[in-house]
Amino acid sequence: MRGTKLREADLTGANLEGTDMREGALMNFGRGATAGWFANDLYICTLDNAVLRESNLTQANLARSSIQGADMANAKLVGAKLASSNLTGTDLRGVDLASADLSNSNLSGCNLQGVNMSDVKLADAKLYKCDLTGSNFTGAHLTHANLRGASLSPAPIRDAKG
Repeated sequence: MRGTKLREADLTGANLEGTDMREGALMNFGRGATAGWFANDLYICTLDNAVLRESNLTQANLARSSIQGADMANAKLVGAKLASSNLTGTDLRGVDLASADLSNSNLSGCNLQGVNMSDVKLADAKLYKCDLTGSNFTGAHLTHANLRGASLSPAPIRDAKG
């Protein structure tokens, strides 16, 4: 599926485990009240440089995936599983990551401006040189997270753990 372009497709319940979507486009999934791309299995998927802008990936399993340099601006990833994934250089502006699991993930160089990271799991995550301006970390789990060189101001970190 490398280079595949899918716009406003409904892949609800699809199992795309191990799929290579490098340079593909998965755009505008889940726009609207009833549409969605919920609980999809994209485990160990390659989405490098993919366009996932405004997609609804609520509760998707993207663990151990490579999503480097992707455009995920304004996507919804509430409760998504992204543990041990590589998101280096990905545009995550305005993304809703509430209660997502990003433990042991690499988010180095990501644009995370205005991201909802409330109750997100970031234990052992690398956020080296990220722009976290205006992001909400209320209740986030930050044990051993590397925030070296990150821009945090203003970013509420109330009740963060770790």
